[in-house]
Amino acid sequence: MMLDDYGTLSISRASFAHNVTFYRNLLPPKAEISAVVKANAYGHGLPQMIELLVQNNIRWCSVFSVHEAVEVLQKDRSMNVHVLCPLSFQAGAFSMDIPGIWRQILTLDAEKRIYLTIQSVRDAEQLNSLAQTMGREMRVHVQTDVGLTRQGCTADLLPALLHAVSSLPHIKLSGVFAHFSHGEIPNSDVTARQYDLFNKLSGPLRSQGIMAHIHNSGGTHRTLPMDVDLVRLGIGLYGLQPSLEYPNNALQPVAELTAPVLAIHTRPAGTGVGYGHQFVTARLSRLAIIPVGYGDGYRRELGGRAVVEIAQHPFPVVGRVSMDQIVVDVTDGRVHEGDTATLISSNPRSHISMDHLAQICRTIGYEMATGLGARLVRQLN
Repeated sequence: MMLDDYGTLSISRASFAHNVTFYRNLLPPKAEISAVVKANAYGHGLPQMIELLVQNNIRWCSVFSVHEAVEVLQKDRSMNVHVLCPLSFQAGAFSMDIPGIWRQILTLDAEKRIYLTIQSVRDAEQLNSLAQTMGREMRVHVQTDVGLTRQGCTADLLPALLHAVSSLPHIKLSGVFAHFSHGEIPNSDVTARQYDLFNKLSGPLRSQGIMAHIHNSGGTHRTLPMDVDLVRLGIGLYGLQPSLEYPNNALQPVAELTAPVLAIHTRPAGTGVGYGHQFVTARLSRLAIIPVGYGDGYRRELGGRAVVEIAQHPFPVVGRVSMDQIVVDVTDGRVHEGDTATLISSNPRSHISMDHLAQICRTIGYEMATGLGARLVRQLN
């Protein structure tokens, strides 16, 4: 039997359901969860995540772009999809021609489940023109900036934007939202101020039935008032830490990366291994070849610093990480071709958990996860 020449990213249904239950227990009964599935569901696989959302009765998701929204609706047309990135148009951009992506939306979104984001009067007017050309109404969420200083109109400009939206016949205000800048920090004064400002801005709208949302994974399980309509959960749903400095031990990572041992080579002492020979054997050594590399998101910084687990025993990654392969020194164990190696563990306390490997690389779990490559086979377990 031919061995697989790729890695497998296994996604745990049980761990995902555990994380959903953890967050739901924090929320008032009527609050909705919007699962953030941008960037291929944080590298975990959009098709797999959409299936899990449906299984766990999550009917909202958040994406970055209109193109990602179309991908979601191609998987499940019953999902409510919020596009986080504010639309940006050139003045006078639309006449009778409808760009291709919007034609797809016309085809896929008959029930008007896509909610677009706007942050300026000009872009609201341009979207209204596009909606008129398409012969449909567009639902929008207005983004305001309460301190992240990234996207969204400032508080002083919000009234004029809301007035403009209310006067435009082809767009409908459905929500208002903002982003925390310090949501993962417990009892943050900055977060408290941002929350208070957002409540002042959104309160009158909520009384009119307009949805308001600001909470992210970190902000949801910190000590904040939880009078919310919707929370946007990204990293926490995947079981990774919003902040390693302030860990949440209730979360369970949903992903585990494994790959087969393709070959084992016996080499004498003094043998250089990999590009640049950064590792040289000090003894007669058995070297295992595993078909995962930086092209799959297993980062170069892990060469000579990380281990993999085979039959629950750790073995060091030696030499440089290549694009497609790593070399593991298995001299001190009974390892055979075809054995399964675990490169990223779903055990949050493991020395090869996603978050721990991110620390080795001096980055965060978000970057490790979203860097997981397209070649990996993603499967639900």
